Amino acid sequence: MDRQFTVTQPNKVWTTDITYIRTKQGWLYLCVMLDLFSRRIVGWQTSHRIDRQLVCDTFNYAMARQGYPTGVMVHSDQGSQYFSRDFRALLLTNDCTQSMSRSLAQYTAHVGIMQ
Repeated sequence: MDRQFTVTQPNKVWTTDITYIRTKQGWLYLCVMLDLFSRRIVGWQTSHRIDRQLVCDTFNYAMARQGYPTGVMVHSDQGSQYFSRDFRALLLTNDCTQSMSRSLAQYTAHVGIMQ
């Protein structure tokens, strides 16, 4: 995305991330996709496993809810789930593109370590 966060119409840029929730049964992982234009959640899924299936299911749910838009750019961090072959193939099949944030190392390398 080259740090361009202004979006002029819906279903052009979605951002996604995974968080975790502690439950009595153990950890529950929540993956969310958010439309940058409307700032609304367009898809979500939960799982007891943090894996590529979680992000693929979330993407499929978001696509179905939004009427299968084409040309969506999906922006994420560099988590292994988003690098997976299955997720990247799913984006390609749906005429979507992938964007990933820079690694944290790129930012900290320029700042150095404060002692």
